[in-house]
Amino acid sequence: MEWIVSPWRKKGADVTGLDLSGPAIAAARTLAEETGIPARFVQANVYDARSAVDGLFDRVVTSWGTICWLPDIAAWARVVASLLAPGGQLYFADVHPVCQVFDDDTPGSDGMPGWSAPYFHRDVLLVDDASDHADPDARLANTSTHQFIHPVADVVQALLDAGLRLTMLHEHDTLAWKAYASMVETEGRLYRLPGRPWLPLSYSLKAMRD
Repeated sequence: MEWIVSPWRKKGADVTGLDLSGPAIAAARTLAEETGIPARFVQANVYDARSAVDGLFDRVVTSWGTICWLPDIAAWARVVASLLAPGGQLYFADVHPVCQVFDDDTPGSDGMPGWSAPYFHRDVLLVDDASDHADPDARLANTSTHQFIHPVADVVQALLDAGLRLTMLHEHDTLAWKAYASMVETEGRLYRLPGRPWLPLSYSLKAMRD
């Protein structure tokens, strides 16, 4: 979380970070103290964000591995809209749902990722995985997670229904972590598939409250 907060704080923003995890909040506070960057960190469920923090914000930033844990994308969009001041903007960047359709558990004959889950699944996915995308040598003690695939159209429509206006939508052939074993590191500490841009791996958007 601190890696999201710091660039905004360095630009002079009054920053509040929110996360469900107590250890993540504690780590963010420690990093903020060590770097001398003042910021407020609140532990809360994202669906409770409106009651957990005061005031309205000029920017809401959510990035990398956020909405895949959320069962109700429409409720998330409404929370985002409730936090924005008039003229405020959401900036969102995350894994592309097409990327979630494939994994390395069922590789194709060419060694590339194989089918994992339907793009329009829209129900909980039970995932058992001991790996950690931040540390390839680490093994997690708690390996089972509940995840969700939210098609791009569902995310965009949820934001529109919440009263926001879409101002930018981009798809990218890079990702912030190595989702598949075949991916190679590229500039900016990002990863992409080898050879050709086979799939959209991430996407970003901006939405404004008028």
